[in-house]
Amino acid sequence: MRIMLMRPMLIFSLAVFLVPKLGYGQKDYSTAIENSQKQIQSILDEYPGVSVAVGVGDEIIWNQGFGYANANTEEQVTPDHRFLYYSLSKSILGMALYDLMLKGLIDLDKPITFYDDTLPDQYDQVNVRNLLNHSAGIRHYNKGEWMKLSTQNCGSPSEAIQTFINDPLESKPGTEVKYSSFGYVLLSHLIVKVTHTPFDDFFHQNVFEPIGLSSIERVQGSDLASNQAVRYDKWNRKKLSGKETTVDNSCKFGGGGFIGTAEDLALLHMTRLKKEKSNPNSFLYKTLNPDLRTYAFGLGVNKTETSGYTYYVHTGSGKGGSSVLLIYPAFDLTIVLLGNIKGDGITEIIGSIGNGFIADILEK
Repeated sequence: MRIMLMRPMLIFSLAVFLVPKLGYGQKDYSTAIENSQKQIQSILDEYPGVSVAVGVGDEIIWNQGFGYANANTEEQVTPDHRFLYYSLSKSILGMALYDLMLKGLIDLDKPITFYDDTLPDQYDQVNVRNLLNHSAGIRHYNKGEWMKLSTQNCGSPSEAIQTFINDPLESKPGTEVKYSSFGYVLLSHLIVKVTHTPFDDFFHQNVFEPIGLSSIERVQGSDLASNQAVRYDKWNRKKLSGKETTVDNSCKFGGGGFIGTAEDLALLHMTRLKKEKSNPNSFLYKTLNPDLRTYAFGLGVNKTETSGYTYYVHTGSGKGGSSVLLIYPAFDLTIVLLGNIKGDGITEIIGSIGNGFIADILEK
């Protein structure tokens, strides 16, 4: 089976089995962990450092760092090191939008000009749902624009949207899917508008602090944040040397601007998955528009070809970092892999890592 996700793209294979009752505390995951360690070691020619977190049910069952957080000082990656999330940030913003919808502060089908009537007239035809599932017609980065934006600093989403807000839409809203990080920057702006709360304050108070997550925050500038792995543009493992790079993702907000540990991102999704699975009326993880490519609140929605089990996935990558998230609700399985260089290696192995843990979960 092959899995394809809209840009950023992820392709891998997953084997799926029948699901018995799960007793996580009594399970032995040593086989899956050992095999996963070998797979991560195999990609360290590509990555200076990698961090992994795997959660099953309520537990983080494996959390480990590999390689170098700073090759110059030979500092090893630990589970406490923070990495750039890039487009995995969209899944965090998606949760926040979902909560605001449940509170009646956001209606998915209202035009976004209802929440900000200063937006250009063309946005009368764009609703919140369009932004969430990438069907608003808002463009993605132009050639060279990502690099230019990565040298700029933004204090608020209202500053960041000035890059694209006056550009014409590229398609009629709701008719065509075109992946757009700018669409999620505009969603970030709407959150500030409807909550009357600065973006950073809102997420700390409503998303991270209630469940005790302390490592996740929005990128503030080009300098490394505390306990953040050094970002690399090039890497030579034989010489243990790499070209360090700087990047300022502060203008990306919910489109790609968060940093944090693998563990905290896994815990965030584990906590939410448990909550949503207990609510039969929940649709946080349901497709926002089945007639278009499958996308939920900041996550790609896919089903295995052989068994029909649903899983959720997203990738992220950019200067100095790459990331991938896989959630398998039927197995209460969440996997996060983060690296400190742009690369494809972690996306190529996450499916196999998932298979290994599924096998251990099912083993009697």
